[in-house]
Amino acid sequence: MRSDYTGGRTEDTIVNWIKKKTGPPSEQITGDQLAVKKGNVKKAVVYIGPLEGDLYNIHIATAKNPTLADSFEFYHTSDAVGADYGLTGAGVIVLRNFDEPLLTYTGDATEAGLTEFVSSKVTPRLINFDEDSIDPIFGKKAPAIFLFSNEKDQSYQQVFE
Repeated sequence: MRSDYTGGRTEDTIVNWIKKKTGPPSEQITGDQLAVKKGNVKKAVVYIGPLEGDLYNIHIATAKNPTLADSFEFYHTSDAVGADYGLTGAGVIVLRNFDEPLLTYTGDATEAGLTEFVSSKVTPRLINFDEDSIDPIFGKKAPAIFLFSNEKDQSYQQVFE
C-alpha cells in the first residue's frame, strides 16, 4: 500500500508517522501507562471503558481517520480509571500539552461527532511557528490571527492568547 507522507519534518514526527501507519489504529494501555502518558503526551485521544460497544467502536473508527491519526496518538484502556479523568462511565478524553490539557467528549456517540470534536482540539490557540506548525495553520485553511515576535512568556502574549 502506498501512502504519501503527511507528517512534520522532525525526527520524532517522521518516526511516529511510520509507527502509526504500520501499527494498530489505537494502542491498548494500562491505567498506570495512561497516568504516565498524561504528563508526557503531546496530543492523544483515549477511550476508557469496556473494549466493546458503540463508543469503543467509534473510537477505533476515529483512530483510523488518516488526518487525525497524523495529529494524535490513540489509546484505549479497560482499566477502571475513568473517575481519575472525570468520567462516570465509559468515555473518551483528549490529552494535550497545551491550552486545556484534559478535555472530555460529551457529544453524541457517533463517528462524525467524535471526529468533529477531536479535529477541533488539534491546534493550540497560540503557536510558536516552526516547520511542524505549517500544516495546522495553512493546511486546514482555518481562520488565524498572527503575532510575530522573538520573545517568549511576555504579558502581551497572554493578552493576545
